[in-house]
Amino acid sequence: MKKIVLLALVACGPWACSSSAPEIDYYTLGTRAGVRVEAPVNVSVDRLLTTEALARRGIMVSPSDTRVAYHGTSQWAEGLGGLVQRRLAAAFGPPLEGRRTVRLSGTVLSCGEVVQSGERLAKVELELEVREAESSSHTPPLLARTYRAELPVTGSGEDVDGLVRALGLALDRIAAAIARDLGELAPRSRSITNNPG
Repeated sequence: MKKIVLLALVACGPWACSSSAPEIDYYTLGTRAGVRVEAPVNVSVDRLLTTEALARRGIMVSPSDTRVAYHGTSQWAEGLGGLVQRRLAAAFGPPLEGRRTVRLSGTVLSCGEVVQSGERLAKVELELEVREAESSSHTPPLLARTYRAELPVTGSGEDVDGLVRALGLALDRIAAAIARDLGELAPRSRSITNNPG
């Protein structure tokens, strides 16, 4: 009987039988953009797809070209595709009545931390397509492009707050780049639309 009790105590030591799990910190990318970009058209942002590696809730860090990890007990509050969608939508602002509307869709290829030569960088990469709002996803896009932005992350390697802030600012930069491309696209689209032939 003593042996059975002893084995139970060893198997149920202070770590194995602890009922307290580590506390999880949940993050979003915010819905208030650091800048409001001036696009020549209304931009409706679809919920973006993600790669398989980004489909989980962990906040990704790539310490090398061949290794992927996730920040300890820090997680996204929901799927990354929805978080990126809302941050971009906040940068473009609400639609203006009477103005043409285009629809932005695509895939999040990267949204996390990379470490290069000991420096922490927030990296965002989006593969995006722009179509007229009423067009189906099978309609050839008006614009198809991959956008990238990288910003340095301040703080130690465990500072996830600084990383998430930098990711949000990187998305604001991408929104500004999209707006510039839409500015170049708008005149060409009007000339095509008005061409009777």
